Amino acid sequence: MPKPSFNEYATQQYHQLIASGRYTSRAEALAEASSQAALAVEARLCSAPDATQAASAAISDYDERQGRSADRILEALANGDVDTETGYRSAELRRTIAILGNGKRKIVGDLTMDDLDAMTENRKQSHTSATKALVAWAANVNTVAPAITLHGTVGAALDAGEFRDPVKAVDLSPAKGKRIIPRKARSGD
Repeated sequence: MPKPSFNEYATQQYHQLIASGRYTSRAEALAEASSQAALAVEARLCSAPDATQAASAAISDYDERQGRSADRILEALANGDVDTETGYRSAELRRTIAILGNGKRKIVGDLTMDDLDAMTENRKQSHTSATKALVAWAANVNTVAPAITLHGTVGAALDAGEFRDPVKAVDLSPAKGKRIIPRKARSGD
C-alpha cells in the first residue's frame, strides 16, 4: 500500500484531532496536526510535502493577512491616524496588498477611487450572498431543531432514524420541556 501524501496525512491528523473532542480550536488542532505530519515525514510514514503546494498554502495565508492589514490601513486613514505606523507614508502602506475582489490585487498605496468603488461593490455582493446563506442556514436549523433537541445530538437523531423524511412527525414527549419550537431567524443571528 502506498504511503499517503503529506497533505493527506496532515488533513487526516487534523480530522482525527477534531473528532477526538480534545481540540475545538482550529489554531491548536492545526498546529498539532502540522507537528504530527512533520514527524511523520521524518519517520517516513508519509511522503514529503510537495513544495508547490506548501508554497501555495503559505502564499494564501499571507494574502489573507495582507487583506486584513489593508482594511486596517483604510480604517486608520479614515480616522485621521496618519502619524501612526500605518499612516499614509509608512512602509506598511507602501507594501501591503489590498484585495480588490474577483481575484484582483493591488498595493494599497496605488489604490484609486475606482478601485475603492469596485471593492465596495464586491463587498456588497459578498454580503448579499452571505445573507442568503444565513437565511438558508437558519431555515435548516429550525427544521432539524426538534429532532436534535429530542435526541441530544445530530448523531443520536440519525441513529434514531430521524431525517429520513422531511415531513416526518417527531414524537416530542421525550423532550421533557426542552425547547422544541423552531426559532425564528433574526437579523444578526
